[in-house]
Amino acid sequence: MGASTGVHSYTAALNVNDNGDGSTFVQVAEVKDIRGPEETTGVVKLTNLNSPNATLEKAAGMIDPGKVTFTLTATKAQVNKLVGYRRVTKLWQVVWPLVGTETTPSKWQGSAFITKRGQMVPDAENNEAVTCDCELECTGQWTFTQGS
Repeated sequence: MGASTGVHSYTAALNVNDNGDGSTFVQVAEVKDIRGPEETTGVVKLTNLNSPNATLEKAAGMIDPGKVTFTLTATKAQVNKLVGYRRVTKLWQVVWPLVGTETTPSKWQGSAFITKRGQMVPDAENNEAVTCDCELECTGQWTFTQGS
């Protein structure tokens, strides 16, 4: 057995607080992959003509909470639901699979709105389903809760 403690993605999920109560989440159906949130921190340039040792001076700047991207199998019901989310900020969760004896999964949670809802109709010869690529723009800092 290998020494890696990496986690397989099977059963990972993307959930949305559909009714706005802040606590009841429903799973976005047939998600094929999830990426993010991809947080970045800006750099404040502080260099001046008297910077020690002629070295650039920098400080941590504002945090950009980034985006969450996902691809799903585009069922008619799912696309219709996403259309209803246009221009609406909702609470979302990226849920990790359970690991070992965990009964509560790890998850990222935060507010976001949909900025992209694209559709791909692949060549039928490849026997692939119609998919929908989506992007969420995070509106504030997302929090990570470790599973237990």
